[in-house]
Amino acid sequence: MTMLDSLLLLLATGCSLGYVGRADGLNIWEHRLAYLGLHLGLFGASFIAGVHAWTGAAGLQDWLSVLGSGCWLVVSYHSWHQGVPDHVRRHPVT
Repeated sequence: MTMLDSLLLLLATGCSLGYVGRADGLNIWEHRLAYLGLHLGLFGASFIAGVHAWTGAAGLQDWLSVLGSGCWLVVSYHSWHQGVPDHVRRHPVT
């Protein structure tokens, strides 16, 4: 495992844990499936990038997966920092 693989593993672990934290508040019956799928897909992308880094087989697609996953966590933080936002609910509270 090279230094770049170690860095990618660290970043992928951080992204994966960020999505685990978000998944804690999501519920399949209360929230839109598109948001569930988005977060599940981005978690999977960052997790697999971490697996590739661990095995030393990381490539450009793994770096881009972690970059995209991390960017979504950062960009959407303002609406998610106090829990699941209303626009994610199937029937928003009015």
